Amino acid sequence: MSGATNFAARALIIGSGSTNPGAERAIAQILAPFQHRVTELQRIDLGGRTIIAVEIALDPAHAGAIATDLSNLGGNYGLDLAMELL
Repeated sequence: MSGATNFAARALIIGSGSTNPGAERAIAQILAPFQHRVTELQRIDLGGRTIIAVEIALDPAHAGAIATDLSNLGGNYGLDLAMELL
């Protein structure tokens, strides 16, 4: 594998669930196996709920696998997660 990284795509990850102080850490753990860069993160904790949005730069070849892992593993962290390419 070469050291070059192809961050030619951007994606928005949206998550929600019960108040979750570890929401950023949970998303980071799911993304850990993939080459990516977090470009922006925003969250709202209100009314017993957490809403989090994370924009990432990524290799477009990995987008499908990342979206699948977010969808499948988010529930392990008490979050409903989805991803959309921008």
